[in-house]
This record gives sequence, structure tokens and C-alpha cells, in this order.
Amino acid sequence: PGLTTYATSIETDYILADNDDEISSILAFFEHMTLEEMDTHRFIGVPLLVTDDALRERLQQDLTQRWEGVLDCHRNQDFLDFVPAWATKGSGLRALLDGPLSGREVEVWTIGDSWNDLDMHAVADHAVALPWSPAEVTAACERTAGSLAELVDSILGPGARAGALGEGR
Repeated sequence: PGLTTYATSIETDYILADNDDEISSILAFFEHMTLEEMDTHRFIGVPLLVTDDALRERLQQDLTQRWEGVLDCHRNQDFLDFVPAWATKGSGLRALLDGPLSGREVEVWTIGDSWNDLDMHAVADHAVALPWSPAEVTAACERTAGSLAELVDSILGPGARAGALGEGR
């Protein structure tokens, strides 16, 4: 009880098992998938929704030790995100900056709300938390914003989003 297993591909989030009957707002849109269907997909992560705090902590410790060097486990609010070892938001951002964006003047802004965003925030020029972020995440950021739209407006100005989308013409 208290555990829902998802699988994430580039295109879609799938639900594999649900013994909690609780839908998270983070993964509110998903498709059901059977274990037999898994062979035909390539996954980038396996998020587990664990609603019990003690169970989440125990699973994170046990599975991190068991799969060390193969999988990493990142806490994301009520989720445990399992991804290939060393695959983090920070390592992905560093790969972009050192690869396709290498040699360009890029001002990096990040926005995130949980522990799985900390290494990404560490790479950024400007790290931004959301209001519901844990204190540890907020402390690692220079400010908070109520939403991505609010952050974009504060950087580019209130009319920038509408103009970029061709609205209001």
C-alpha cells in the first residue's frame, strides 16, 4: 500500500502498478501499460509515487544501496525518481552547455521545486524555486517565483510572452 509505479519515456508517462488509488498532480496525465508491453518501449526513468514518508525514506535508502552504480534515486516531492546512474538534471544541463551551446554566451535560468533540482540549480547563473519548494531547495536559489510564466514576465517584461506567441496583434 502507498506505492504507485510509473514509467517515463520521452513521449509519455505510463502507469504500471497502482495500489494506492491516488493520482498525483505531477503525473496527472498518463497511459496504462502492462508489464508485457514494456519490451516495446524505451524508458528514461521510473518514478515511484510513495505517499508514506517512512516507506519513501526506507525505499530510497534500500534501493540506492542495492542498485549503486546502475541506477540513481532522486527525491522529487512525494516521488522517488529512478534514472540511469549519473543521469541528473545538472549533468544534462552541463552536457548542453559543454556540447551544442559551447562557446556561446548563455545566461542560464533554472526553475524547480524539489531535491532532484538541486544539481541543476548549482549549474545555473540564476536558480529559482517555486513557493512550495522544501527549505533546502529554496536556500539554494536566489529567489522564488509563483510559476514559470511569472518568472518569464519578470525577466522579459509582462508583454513579452504575448508578443512572442503572436497574441494581441
